[in-house]
Parts: sequence; structure tokens; C-alpha cells
Amino acid sequence: KRQVEEGIRLAYVTDGKAEVAALAGLVQEAAEGGDVIAREIFNEAGRALANFVVTTAERLTFRSPFPVAMVGGAFRAGHWLVDPLRVVLARSVPAATLVAPPISPPGGALWLAARAAGMTDLDQESLVAALYAATGCST
Repeated sequence: KRQVEEGIRLAYVTDGKAEVAALAGLVQEAAEGGDVIAREIFNEAGRALANFVVTTAERLTFRSPFPVAMVGGAFRAGHWLVDPLRVVLARSVPAATLVAPPISPPGGALWLAARAAGMTDLDQESLVAALYAATGCST
């Protein structure tokens, strides 16, 4: 009961996105434990994300295959979120392909900054090597 009350407080009383996002881990734990409602939360979230892709593809008239990058903390939920997303995309926008981003968000920011600074010949492999050398992280 305490977890439910805490969840309600986080969802409705706080303004912090981080606090609300923290619920995802609890929902994932519940889904892994067999909680039907938690699993439906992920199913609904995956379908909602897919609907954004469907609407975007329709409005921009995407016809040929295009990637849909799985970017953001929500995708830490793995198959709980990705499976329903993939089902809707396969049915509604078969040209869409879910892909993992080739580089981490900090790496992408670094790449964009380098390009903005005129370093247009910087390739992803060099960037990943530099990022690893500086931080010990490759992605």
C-alpha cells in the first residue's frame, strides 16, 4: 500500500520529471514479477510511442525504409516497451525499423558540437575512440 501511495504522490503532487521517471523502474520490477497492470502500462506506452511514429511517417509521407532510433531512458525497460512498439510499427508502418543509436547522447552532442565547429570530416569511429580515451566510456 505504501508503494501505491508513493506512486500517486510522485505522479500527481510533484512537478519533477525525474521523480515521475523514477516510477519506471518500479513498474518494470512489477512487470518482471508478473504484475498484469504493470505489463499493460508498458504495452500502452509502447503503443503510444508507435502512434507518434505512425503519425510522423504519415505527415511526412515516408515511403521508403527509415530508422526509428530508440533514444531515451524509457528504453531501459527493454522488451517490455519495445515489443508492443515493434508490433504496432510492423502493422502500421512496415518501412520503419527500430534501431539502437550508434552513439551515446553525450557522444552525439560532442559530434554535433564538432560539426558546428567546422570539423565536418570527423567520423563516428574517431569520435568514439576520443570519447573512450577521455572518459573510459565508448558509448
